[in-house]
This record gives sequence, C-alpha cells and structure tokens, in this order.
Amino acid sequence: MLPEIVVVVTGPLAADAVDRWGRTLADAALTGPRRLIADLTDCPMVDAAAIVMLLRTHRQMVRAGGTLTLRGPSQRVRRTLRLARVDQVLAVEDPPACPAEPQSPPDAVAPRRVAADSQVAAENPVAAG
Repeated sequence: MLPEIVVVVTGPLAADAVDRWGRTLADAALTGPRRLIADLTDCPMVDAAAIVMLLRTHRQMVRAGGTLTLRGPSQRVRRTLRLARVDQVLAVEDPPACPAEPQSPPDAVAPRRVAADSQVAAENPVAAG
C-alpha cells in the first residue's frame, strides 16, 4: 500500500471539470494509498457537483481503509464546504509551510503526485502488479 498520493487540482472544480477530476481521484484511490490528498491550493472554487464527487471519493477511500484529505483550500472553498455542512466530514489541512517536496529516507516510498490527464494505474507498478 502506498503511503499517499497527491492530486493537484488546478482551476475551478465546477461544471465539466468535476467529471474529469472525479475520474482522476477515483483512479488514484484505486491504486490503494493510505491517504489520498486533493491539493486545492490552486482551486479557486467548488460547486455542488464537486462536493458530491469529493464525498463519493471520501466514501471510496474509507471503504478501502484509507482517507481523503483536502489540502490548502482557499477561504472561499472552505466557506462553501462549511455552508454545505461537509467540513466536518471531509478532512482539511493547510498546505505545508515549505513549498519544497518533503524529503523521504532513501528506502521509503515517496508520495505520488498525479495530474488529471495521467494514467494512474499505468504509471503505478504496485497497482498494475
């Protein structure tokens, strides 16, 4: 099991983008990380469809024994989550203090970062084998 996978969401999580990001998060969850992080630092807003998708991903991760964490949502996104009353269900964390990637011991498995258009399973030998 991978320790974590980070999916960096760029742009608004609304309209047609919700389906694309939903597939990306679902594919990332299928690889079996202990923790799936949706980095929302560069996501200016989420709509109702995005909240439904995030809740679906959250349930998928919980069923697999993992967690979904939303990293670095803006105040606007946090407010939307609070108004939808999902801020107590979805884990939210602030972005790391240092923008540099965390250093891992040489024998540790590094966290994975994926983009919406990547083939997660094809790039992940653990998932493929």
